[in-house]
Amino acid sequence: MATWLKGLNGQKVADVGCGTGNLILSYLELIGRDEARNLILDGNLYLYDLDKTALSICRHTIALLYGDDLLDKINAICGDFLDKDIAIPNDCKVISNPPYAKITAISSQWQQTSVQKESRELYAAFLEKISQQSKSAVVITPYSFCGARKFFSLRKVMSERNGFIVSFDNVPGNIFKGQKHGIFNSNHANSVRASITVLENSGTAGIRLSPLIRFSTAERKQLLDVLVLEKLIGLKKQKVSDKEQKFRKCFREIEPIADSWQKRSTEKLGDLIQQRPNDFRIEIPNTCRYFCVASSKELKRTGKHVVFAKNQEVFDYLYAFVNSSFLYLQWRMYDGGINLTSELLKTTPTFFHLVKDKGCLRDLVEQVKSEEENYLVYKPNANALQESIKFPLSVRDSFNKILLNSLDLKASERVFDLIHSNCIFAEAQR
Repeated sequence: MATWLKGLNGQKVADVGCGTGNLILSYLELIGRDEARNLILDGNLYLYDLDKTALSICRHTIALLYGDDLLDKINAICGDFLDKDIAIPNDCKVISNPPYAKITAISSQWQQTSVQKESRELYAAFLEKISQQSKSAVVITPYSFCGARKFFSLRKVMSERNGFIVSFDNVPGNIFKGQKHGIFNSNHANSVRASITVLENSGTAGIRLSPLIRFSTAERKQLLDVLVLEKLIGLKKQKVSDKEQKFRKCFREIEPIADSWQKRSTEKLGDLIQQRPNDFRIEIPNTCRYFCVASSKELKRTGKHVVFAKNQEVFDYLYAFVNSSFLYLQWRMYDGGINLTSELLKTTPTFFHLVKDKGCLRDLVEQVKSEEENYLVYKPNANALQESIKFPLSVRDSFNKILLNSLDLKASERVFDLIHSNCIFAEAQR
């Protein structure tokens, strides 16, 4: 974060929600003693925090490291950052780890906004104010604002800026002093999903996004390098609208597939199913850590979606679509938490009308269906074993080939390894 901040425009520097100073101290160390002293002597360092004691510790630590003569030169603003009387100065770049807590009541002292009312999250309100008042900023927050419906108004505000968002699937939970709950929480050092947002109030508006980066502990040192991370950021600038309300988190290599798929799809998955039970039943587990799966048999588990295809041809397509990488890609791009929601499932774009060889697809589906019992797997959760299916990679590859061909795409099915892997670097993926 400090490295990105150094490259941004802004004569003044502020740490919003500075606490005892971890972020601003990292930045001052990065720019070096002489530049740090000059910044402070010129009156261009600003610290904001509600906690008077933490703010005092931050000021005195900086003075201890860079000179006692600087203590009174540090602008320390103690109070509620959302108070309309507290503002970021002009020509200021901001680094921040905002508070992570629910808004229980909107204060009459705030400049009340739709973001506050709809999100009810302090971090979102901070991100909005920083986005609007700073010249540039680097902010770390939970990643949920990228896709959750209640953050749509925040995404609209951010879309008017120029910048990028890098999202991480597993970072130490003490960043926000929170916890990630769920059946996949096998990490003894509790972890959360987080985003670093880099914004500038200049250039062509639009936000570029990285995929939700999943990495192993061994890769951490190699990964946490701005040059490496910047290569993971997508090329497409995104601006949300009433039609496209979420930010899409996608690998650069997969962006052309996602673009073609979304452009050529004429229906949603929900258009291909019916409410009335019939013989074309498909069960889909609602957890999808590394892949999605469709089953023609009843799965002994508590969390699942049960859908009924409209006819045999639709059944074959949906069975292939769910067991391919496409539904899973949709989940990784627009969610990526733990559960596959009914809303995301039913609103996923589909291209049933483009399938070229339905006879070949029918044969493959029948073969895979006949082998379901051979690939049953079980995971303990909620005091019971939850049944699912883990097909061999060859099954997913076969379905991917058919669907990519239906979209007239020459891409290799190997490109999807990027989203199914638990690590980020190619040499470790297979």
